[in-house]
Amino acid sequence: MFKNIKNNFTLFSQIINIFVLSILLFNIFSTPVIAGNATVSVIIKNTSGQGLPSVPITCTSTAPKVGTELPPAPDINYLTTNGNGIANWSVDGIEGYTYKCFASSATYTVNNVTYYFSSPSPSEAFSLIPGQTQQVNITGTPYNTGSSNNNSNTSTTSEPEIEYAPVSETEISSTFTKEGSETTSFTDMTLEDSKTVSELTIDDAEFGKIKYLEDKDLSDDKFLSIFEDLDNYFNFMTGKVTVDTQDVSEFNSKALVTFYNINLVGNEIKIALDDEYNEEISSSAEYNKETKELSFEVSSFSEYEVMPNMQISLEKDSITIDTYNYTISGTVEDLDSTIEVELNGEKIEENIEIDKNGNFNIELTLKEGDNTINITTTGISGYSESINKNINYTPPTNYIYWIVGGVALCILFLISVITAVFFIIKKKKKSKTKKKI
Repeated sequence: MFKNIKNNFTLFSQIINIFVLSILLFNIFSTPVIAGNATVSVIIKNTSGQGLPSVPITCTSTAPKVGTELPPAPDINYLTTNGNGIANWSVDGIEGYTYKCFASSATYTVNNVTYYFSSPSPSEAFSLIPGQTQQVNITGTPYNTGSSNNNSNTSTTSEPEIEYAPVSETEISSTFTKEGSETTSFTDMTLEDSKTVSELTIDDAEFGKIKYLEDKDLSDDKFLSIFEDLDNYFNFMTGKVTVDTQDVSEFNSKALVTFYNINLVGNEIKIALDDEYNEEISSSAEYNKETKELSFEVSSFSEYEVMPNMQISLEKDSITIDTYNYTISGTVEDLDSTIEVELNGEKIEENIEIDKNGNFNIELTLKEGDNTINITTTGISGYSESINKNINYTPPTNYIYWIVGGVALCILFLISVITAVFFIIKKKKKSKTKKKI
């Protein structure tokens, strides 16, 4: 029994020894190696490359342990101290660690003008090497907040009042703020941002949108009222958009136009500019059958609309046929088009059906002689196309009557000849009988 107790005690002692040894080894190998006499040189610049003085800087580790600030002053922000926006200081960082430096948002004054250094990006990660200098760059966006009477460079953490653009106060017309609309929002837009608005979008979620491909300067006061009355400048319909650029030249530039809910075949799309077919725009148009969206680029604005693009099988303007029943076949690109037919000035009361491939047929009953046919198709945008044709119906010559008549005449002639011969023979026989008597 005592032997077992002794063995168990020995085992327990060995476990304790191993545990103590593990702690010693961990402390030995986990003790950080100090990168003594390393120098950090932080350069603070704005987006124009100008050095920014008096900007607070904090540098902390990012790996393997996050959040360890550079010694020896972990609780003190370093400040850039000269006009070039450069801060140099010697540190004893931890070798093998990576660090990033951060600049705080702040105001500063240069040449009597106060700026706000907003949302600076952190520096790239760097490591410290004893005896070497690590240069770090930080860039931020300064906003000019106006003049200052203070001639010296100062720093404060209070954020100045931001100047907002006049258009930020606008209530955009409800036509362009429906659910799902992608119209550009101007809420809280600063005056500086309003000078270069990228991809300005005017979106009527029901019919279509316009996305401008060039930056717009909307800083002028006039845009406050313009965007409140956008209906006066942009008019969307199904497959059609009209833009009035007479008073607002900013709207007359390169853009991507998209129409919603357009039901097309997708074979040969035609776009009209001011009621005239435009081949250049049409050739670049792209149609998505799944979303039923049609998109195309334009270089300026007026009125654009989708054409129904009707084609029919009757190519010649005038033909002559010998049957009174005639079928004209055709196709349209716009599957929601309507087709009307007039024959000799009278409308045919017939519903012309268009199949899923855009095909249709028109059955005609012609009168003898010339027949005028007018076929009009109206697309979903309201654009109409008309085709006029002339069909002359001349019944075929009925030779059977000539044949029957000729045969009848021949028979009558034969009957006449036979009858004449019969009477001549009969007459001769009577004459011989009288002589004998």
